[in-house]
Amino acid sequence: MAPTLMTEAPPPYSKESLSSNLPPLDVGGTSIKPGTHTLHIYRDSLLGRDLTLREDDKQTIAYTVSANTGSIFSEKPHMRIYRGPRSHQSTNLLVGTATFHNFSSTIDLELHGQPVACESTGIFGSAHEFKSGIGLLYWKTNGWGSDLILMTERKEWLAKFDANSFSVDKRGRLEVVNRDIEGEGLDEIVVSGLAMMEYLRRRRK
Repeated sequence: MAPTLMTEAPPPYSKESLSSNLPPLDVGGTSIKPGTHTLHIYRDSLLGRDLTLREDDKQTIAYTVSANTGSIFSEKPHMRIYRGPRSHQSTNLLVGTATFHNFSSTIDLELHGQPVACESTGIFGSAHEFKSGIGLLYWKTNGWGSDLILMTERKEWLAKFDANSFSVDKRGRLEVVNRDIEGEGLDEIVVSGLAMMEYLRRRRK
């Protein structure tokens, strides 16, 4: 079956849609409630860095990622995230980029043309914060592995990334707590989450 294409421009950013009905963080776990938005993250090739994010049906392409090795000689930015399939990649569908540094834990993001610093909040770089449309958000590791959770300053969680370490072609899945989070709000979560995922992979090398 041919993948369903998603190429329409995102709806206008809505601060209200992001901040409404956010459940509190369950300290004992982060189980996702019904009604969440799940994106499945696949490698495009075994050795390459490019990724494809698919919707719940695992057919509809929501985002594609073009990435390089991130060496000191690599072209910057190191990651480019587009809305829609790879065949439709163009400047107007570029939603964000990420640039990494060899001697700094800061990740330089660009979200819809605006620079955003994603900075480490701990000595070991296991948590990063960035300013979003609804305030300060934090990506932090969930346990000792590569799993991540995204929280607000009020300790409410917005999303989580579950790594799939044992799959050849699947990197994991990103689950956003509220389907009302869309447009630029969803783009913020996707771009920052993919950047954190890649940051942890580079740190383990």
